Amino acid sequence: MKIHRFYIPRYIVKNEELNLSDLQSKQIIKVLRMKKEDQVIIFNNYEEEWYAKISKIEKNLVFVIPFMFSRSNKKSKGFILAIGICKNNRFEFGLEKCTELGVKKIIPLITSRVQGSSNSIISNEKIGRWNKILIEASEQSNRLNIPVISNPISIETTINSNEEYHKFVMDISGEDHINKINEIKNTKKDICLFIGPPGGFTKEELEIFRLNKIERLSLGNNIFRTETAAIVSSFFLSQNIS
Repeated sequence: MKIHRFYIPRYIVKNEELNLSDLQSKQIIKVLRMKKEDQVIIFNNYEEEWYAKISKIEKNLVFVIPFMFSRSNKKSKGFILAIGICKNNRFEFGLEKCTELGVKKIIPLITSRVQGSSNSIISNEKIGRWNKILIEASEQSNRLNIPVISNPISIETTINSNEEYHKFVMDISGEDHINKINEIKNTKKDICLFIGPPGGFTKEELEIFRLNKIERLSLGNNIFRTETAAIVSSFFLSQNIS
């Protein structure tokens, strides 16, 4: 029988009662129709997972008590995706699937060909919705942490950030295949891939990457949608470097 998983944004202590969120409580009561003493799994962003039992349901709020440690996960090298913002439903589909495949951080990129949004238009509500997608995908996919998603930023800002990544830009014009990443998979730095928006990066944007000595890699001869390129890249990295 499947045991449902729920993310708790706090430390978890054995036998210490805690409450689930309003949304999680509603799901347990209205959708799953669970009752007192039913078992769930809870996890936090400190890469710990616990078995817990529903201790009480009060005023549409569910309380649980963790009773047995399940597992933890040692932090390992991850991968970052800087993705050109595309139409909302496609971008959100990409967020969900890349989370399932283990992405560590997602950077929504503002590009010349940005679709549907700009930095001034994207609201806190939309950022909140994106985070909700990441949490639900993490619960579903058995992850022990939640990916970070940044506010939308430009290519230049991402390149010049203080984060030390191995950076590559994905483009069909790349002379080398993404397999080249296997040559550096044993280094300690995280890998960051830049994924273009629909229509790809412009010549001017590709020149920015060249001037910053960021190598172009390709996924082969096929031209993928933005979210497909992100998913294919995530699968490759999840199998080879995570």
